[in-house]
Amino acid sequence: MSVRTRRRNTGSRPLGAVLAIVLLGSAAAFAARGEATAVPMLMPVPREWIVNGAFQQPLTSGWTCAGDVSVVDGVAVGRPGAYDYAGCSQQIEHTASYAFEATFSGSYAFVGVRGSGNEPEETYFWTNDTGPRTVQVQLRLKAGTTVYFHGWYGQGEYRVSKVSLIGALIPDDPSDPFGTKSPTPSPPPNPSPSPTPSCTPTYALHPTDSPD
Repeated sequence: MSVRTRRRNTGSRPLGAVLAIVLLGSAAAFAARGEATAVPMLMPVPREWIVNGAFQQPLTSGWTCAGDVSVVDGVAVGRPGAYDYAGCSQQIEHTASYAFEATFSGSYAFVGVRGSGNEPEETYFWTNDTGPRTVQVQLRLKAGTTVYFHGWYGQGEYRVSKVSLIGALIPDDPSDPFGTKSPTPSPPPNPSPSPTPSCTPTYALHPTDSPD
């Protein structure tokens, strides 16, 4: 007669639990040897800072637009008029280094970033081709920088399928994520102490003798 044994299915542990067990095990090993416990730091994962940059939602999500611009099958389509260039924009909140990427096509289509304090103040790209153009560039941007796309007055339709700005999850200066902190002024030099004046002797005034 054969004997069957049942294996208990403990299931898979979540990744976070596994990492916690590994870190705790390492800390316990250091402590057992009388060494200082050193827990490795996990580096922050970069994140996307553009809201609705793949245009999976209406342009009212994340973008401020003017003129005839709409989302069609996951692509922003602009139709400039005679007196407008049909564009959209949004602002970034943190001063940091970013990887900028955009894919666009059509008649005089423009994408770029613009903001005071950036070097250069404005960086933009354009195309006048029906085939998609993709640009990728590293940029150092200040808080309040405007990211935009638009066409040109009286020109034909243009299309933008992606606008991306990848940056660190934690800004460069966590104490000043919006880049508004003024530099700390250096204290003025202490003036040289004035020489202490010598004391002037004070004489007691005697009453004048009355005449006899």
